[in-house]
Amino acid sequence: MKSSETSTFAVAPAELGEALSAVRLCWPQAQHEMQLSLARLGQLTPVQVYRAGKGLEVFDGFKRVRAARELSWPTVRAEAHALDAAGAKVRLWRCNAGAGLSELEEAWLVRSLYREEELTQPQIGILLGRHSLIQEENMNRRVKLALPLAGVFALAGVQCATTQREASDSANPATRQAAAAQQRSEEALKRAQEAQQIASEQTRKAEAAQGQVRLDQERLARDQRIARQEQAKAEQLQTQARQESDRAARETRQQQRQAGGALARQTRQSARGQQMAAGLITEVRPDEVVVQPPTGDAMRFRIGEQTQVRPTERSRRPQALEAVDDLQLALLRREHGDGGELPHRRKRLLHAHQRPGLAQPQRSEPLAERLDPHQALRGLALLHGEGLKQTVGGKARLVRDRPSQKTTAFPSLPRR
Repeated sequence: MKSSETSTFAVAPAELGEALSAVRLCWPQAQHEMQLSLARLGQLTPVQVYRAGKGLEVFDGFKRVRAARELSWPTVRAEAHALDAAGAKVRLWRCNAGAGLSELEEAWLVRSLYREEELTQPQIGILLGRHSLIQEENMNRRVKLALPLAGVFALAGVQCATTQREASDSANPATRQAAAAQQRSEEALKRAQEAQQIASEQTRKAEAAQGQVRLDQERLARDQRIARQEQAKAEQLQTQARQESDRAARETRQQQRQAGGALARQTRQSARGQQMAAGLITEVRPDEVVVQPPTGDAMRFRIGEQTQVRPTERSRRPQALEAVDDLQLALLRREHGDGGELPHRRKRLLHAHQRPGLAQPQRSEPLAERLDPHQALRGLALLHGEGLKQTVGGKARLVRDRPSQKTTAFPSLPRR
């Protein structure tokens, strides 16, 4: 029935059977306290099991196994004993001798040993430590059987006859009454065991529901995490949109200020009788110049005797410098004539114009007539004799005096 051979190992809680839990009561408060203890301190003592066929059955440590399943532990420590079913049930009773089984649990245990393991009542009395009730060896067989039987069923709080058949055949009313009480007790035990099975089934359903709740909580936490990430991304996009809006507003204000400044300058120039236009010089004639603005149609400006041409930007290239000198010299010759007296600064300019390599005026031939129109430098307007001559592709800023029809062209020379 039993042996002293034991072995300790780790096993998954799902691999442990609980067939003997039918003779134990399961109190929810005690189960909750065991779960808290395992969560705080871990497993202190191994679970007691025995081998039943190809599996393992628990006979001590049901609350620890259920708590480990609830906590999703992968393994628990178990101690296996070389016992059969009857020995495991007796060991269950001995393991709980300190705290003690309830009368109902002891009644379930005795009933299981008597009906399932087919032990006799004297054997049950001896295994459960009730053999001290037998005091004399010379007692007749009925007394030897009655005393252990009475001692065993006293644990369950009932008095019963030896068998149902003897009680039904007995002429003693007390015997028949005891048989009826035993029958009622067995029915009560059966109902209690069925209730225990229903409670165990309900516990398994509750565990499944709790597992589903945990899955739902994990799914909810994952969805909340995704929602927080999307919210952070939306806030970042809103911040970027606000920054772009602020940048666009600043640029708009800057452009408005620039437009306002340009309008104010144009207003002041209009008040002084001047007009300014910026663009490319597309055509130059002796009496007018054509300027193409960046947008809109080309503008024509008539050039009179007081026309002035000044470059707004001087390039460092030698060709551009020589062309500017030619341009300014042409303007000076128009103003003072070929033989007129020039101021000191303008004499220096005339002297600079007569450097080697520069085109020199010949007799009374206008300077612009000696230049090939297709070889004119970009960005220059040459004025000689009666006015401006061919210049194509140059940028200029022109200011016209409305009353005197005075136009000033400022060619824009490219930088190197």
